[in-house]
Parts: sequence; structure tokens; C-alpha cells
Amino acid sequence: MKKIACLLLVGFSLMPAGCGKSATTPLSNADKIVGAWLIVKIGDKDVPDDKQRTVEFAKDGSGFRRDAGSDEKDEMTWKIEGDKIWIAKKGDSNSEPATIKSLTADSAIIYDDKMSKDVHLKKRK
Repeated sequence: MKKIACLLLVGFSLMPAGCGKSATTPLSNADKIVGAWLIVKIGDKDVPDDKQRTVEFAKDGSGFRRDAGSDEKDEMTWKIEGDKIWIAKKGDSNSEPATIKSLTADSAIIYDDKMSKDVHLKKRK
């Protein structure tokens, strides 16, 4: 009887760990980047709220950039492979890759080789 009680106790203590697991795979960088972002810091300099540029990434690889206070959008295309991201003006196939250093649901740090600086982004709400 003691053996059965011990087995039940061990079985029930392990059950929540097994039942709560999700069968979904982690999101890729391409999935995480989709949405609207604000550029909040370049290098070691914060970008003032009234100067923050919006960058929006659509799931289909299109998007736009817009300066703060402007209604004009610069259309773009983008793609991600691993930790590299390419962003180009729409119709322009020449773009240098940047390196994604960090990417979460609400923040990103992308190293721009051209500027030799980190670009910090915050997800727009």
C-alpha cells in the first residue's frame, strides 16, 4: 500500500509539469519583428519622443518608415535570415545586412554596420 501511495504522489507531482507544456515552436525573428516599432535610441543617444521614427514590418516582407510628425511613408521591403536583417527601399535590391543583437516581443537592438551603431527599437502600443 505504501508503494502505491508513493507512486501516486510522484505521479501527481509530475503531472502539472507535463500538462502545462505547449506544443508550439518558439517564434522566429521574422515572426517577432512583425508590427510597428519606434526608434528610441541610436548608439548612446536617446531619440527625443517628437523625433522618433516609426518602422513597420508586415508579415509579407513589406513595410514602411515614417518620420515623427509626418504622414509621408517611405515604403520598404525586408527579410530576415537567422540574426541578419536586410531592409531596402521598395524597388531597390541593394541593401547591406544588419545584425539582430536582441529581439523580444517589445524591444529590439539591431547593429547597423553602415553607422557602426546599435539601433534600439521599442514596439508601439
